[in-house]
Amino acid sequence: MGVPHGREVDPQVIHDPTYHGCERKRRYETRVEAQKAANLARRRKDAPAIYVYRCQFCGGWHLTHRKPR
Repeated sequence: MGVPHGREVDPQVIHDPTYHGCERKRRYETRVEAQKAANLARRRKDAPAIYVYRCQFCGGWHLTHRKPR
């Protein structure tokens, strides 16, 4: 069974490509922490838009360049 960021995941989910994205990404405990990191990253010259989202696998927050649906 996979354990991203210390949280067990259903073995059926391990084959989901978005699950593997969770494993590679930094996890923020709160939306506020993630938003602060996104705001800091946006200050870089030529930085793309950065969004925060709640992860369905680890329950934490991650950053992404993809606009939320």
